[in-house]
Amino acid sequence: MKHLFAYLKARLMFKHFFAPRKDTIHSDTEFEKEIRAKIEKIKTETGNLLHSFRITIPDKKDIDAMIQLIDSKFDSLRNLIRIRYQTEFRKAMVNKNVNHQKQLGNQMMTELSDLQKQNKFLTRDINETRLDYNWKLYPIWIGILLLMYVGEVFFNYEALVKVMRDSMVIAFAIALSIALAIGFSNHFLAKKVDFRTHAKKKLFGIALIYFSAFYFLGILRAKSLGVENPYISFEALGFVCISSILAFGAAIVSVLFLPNHNQRVQKQRLDELKTKKQEIDMKIDDINTQLKADPHVQNREMIDQARHIVYERTLLDMVDSECEVLKSELMVNMRIYSNIHNNESNHFLN
Repeated sequence: MKHLFAYLKARLMFKHFFAPRKDTIHSDTEFEKEIRAKIEKIKTETGNLLHSFRITIPDKKDIDAMIQLIDSKFDSLRNLIRIRYQTEFRKAMVNKNVNHQKQLGNQMMTELSDLQKQNKFLTRDINETRLDYNWKLYPIWIGILLLMYVGEVFFNYEALVKVMRDSMVIAFAIALSIALAIGFSNHFLAKKVDFRTHAKKKLFGIALIYFSAFYFLGILRAKSLGVENPYISFEALGFVCISSILAFGAAIVSVLFLPNHNQRVQKQRLDELKTKKQEIDMKIDDINTQLKADPHVQNREMIDQARHIVYERTLLDMVDSECEVLKSELMVNMRIYSNIHNNESNHFLN
């Protein structure tokens, strides 16, 4: 009765392990058929050996020998399965891949934490930065300044071309050179001179310089035109006034309405902070995207290795279950044959 219970238990284990499973993700039908065929062959050979015990009475040594024979044959099947699927190698590959993924994940989390801290500090610095200049008006003042310089070029050209009628190109080149000289001078003054103190005195000095320079040019122009008393002539004074107003107006815009050196440095630093924050934001988005990525897409090789491991374990479970079932059947049949022989002996004695 004990062996019968063992037989039934082995059958139940077989049904538990080899019922259709939803998570079967790898299949090797031909190899599985080969294993099942070998199992059937072992069963047939074992059944043939059992027939000999219908005549002779089986003893413990015979039973142990047959069980060892069954274990030996099923061990050969297990070795065949392990050789085919190279389980230990695949496990090592999976473990290595898992450890690499964990290490990579830890590195990404550490990098993400560092980037978030940097982003926090950058956001604080950007919010605390206060610009002293309204940069929204900057393009407007640049446009006004360009109009003044263009007006300077054309007014000086019109004034010079009356003197240099046969050299219009040279007249335009001189007019352009004067405008460029004024522009560079105003840029230098705005960059190097601090107009936050004594602004009126400094502006008066600039106006005096421009008036003197253009008065000298106006006298030369009036003399070239043959004007009598060129020092106080309308030709000289008109040229001086208009040119000086354009040049001094451009100077006022440059030194009072355009950003000075410190304001430019301040804006440049803020732009660098924003650029750096934008780069960090992009890196954070990339890391978050990688962390949220589907692991089945990232780890196809590891999943494939795991599929083979699971299927090999399935085949080994099948072999183990069949081995236990066959040994249980052997014990049951041996018990039956022994009882038959005992009954025949008792009947003969009676």
